[in-house]
Amino acid sequence: MNTMKTSSNKQMLESLEILKSIEKVQAPDALYGKLMESIANESIIAWWRLGAVAALLACLIAVELYVASNTLTIEETAQMEKVVSIPDNSLYYE
Repeated sequence: MNTMKTSSNKQMLESLEILKSIEKVQAPDALYGKLMESIANESIIAWWRLGAVAALLACLIAVELYVASNTLTIEETAQMEKVVSIPDNSLYYE
């Protein structure tokens, strides 16, 4: 067990010696400015695309409601209400 401990210490010291030999690289001064500018200009999704998707979704919902209200008869609407129950969560005085 003692030999295992000394071998791991030796490996750690060798790794630290290798890390000490790493030299620092000098980057151009303009690189930081370019990097920060590109990060600031980057957006995950364009706002106009997000607005277009929201408008398209609103139009689809409006068309669906219009078609459903004009094509369903009173009997079909009554059957639909039996299938899709809407809970009544209003408070009552007893």
